[in-house]
Amino acid sequence: MLNAAPAFALERTECLGRCSAYRVTIDGDGRVEWDGRAHVAARGVRRSVIPRASVEALSAAAARARFAERDAQGRLPIAEPTIVRDGHTTTYAFRDEVICADTSRAIVSVVQAGVAHTVEDDGCTDLDPERAGLRELARAIDDVAGTAAWIGAPGR
Repeated sequence: MLNAAPAFALERTECLGRCSAYRVTIDGDGRVEWDGRAHVAARGVRRSVIPRASVEALSAAAARARFAERDAQGRLPIAEPTIVRDGHTTTYAFRDEVICADTSRAIVSVVQAGVAHTVEDDGCTDLDPERAGLRELARAIDDVAGTAAWIGAPGR
């Protein structure tokens, strides 16, 4: 996946239930490789090809999500800490953390200009608006790769 053209990978992990587990990669030339692992209709490796324009659309989605700016947990950097001074009291506001258990994780990797960056989304993006862009990027990768056809009915 380390080449000059942008490339994308999405891995969805198992949960304690019947979450679909798979990894899909999209090379810069439009080659798609699926590896179905659990609770999917297509187990094992499958391949397809998508138009180059679809790869370019994923690059735009990654830019909108500010993917390259995110840390390994998908958080954007804090511009400046919130400090409130009231008389002799100083209060520092810390970032809220949302932690989810028993969720499928989405691990997204993007390679652009030969630089790889990976972010793990713990499945709490519905509860954490800061990471909503990650959910949208993962969905875009799924859509462009056509994973719905390989996932099929969960639990097969």
